[in-house]
Amino acid sequence: MRIRVIGVGNLLLGDEGVGVHAIRTLEQVGVPPRVELIDGGTAGLGLIGYLEDVDKVIFIDAADMGQSPGTFRRFQSDEVRILSAERGLSLHEIGLFNVLGLARQTGIWPPELVIFGVQPATLGHTVELSDVCAAVLPALVAAIQAEFDSI
Repeated sequence: MRIRVIGVGNLLLGDEGVGVHAIRTLEQVGVPPRVELIDGGTAGLGLIGYLEDVDKVIFIDAADMGQSPGTFRRFQSDEVRILSAERGLSLHEIGLFNVLGLARQTGIWPPELVIFGVQPATLGHTVELSDVCAAVLPALVAAIQAEFDSI
């Protein structure tokens, strides 16, 4: 079973880059051979191709969920379908949920899709995560690693 983990976000905007920071952390700690790590950056519509030819896709992204900064939440496939139809939670110009909505319309959808959304604290011009998002990164990475055994 192949799993693709995609971190998205802009590293130049503080917590907006939390998904990419998570990918870098996973690269450092290592993942099983069946897991592919992708730095999705601000690829927008270019992310659609990553939904194909895998059994499970996991996205990590900054998301304005109305929660306390540093809070992260796991969204399951059925929640993603509802949210992509209702609104985009991403902070990107072409948001992740816009991309997923288009992917669904074109029939490109993996058997399992999970999104980890992280409530940002700082979106200013900095390459560093806020203290609160940096502190939650180990727990976020552990939650993502737990997904590797759930398929």
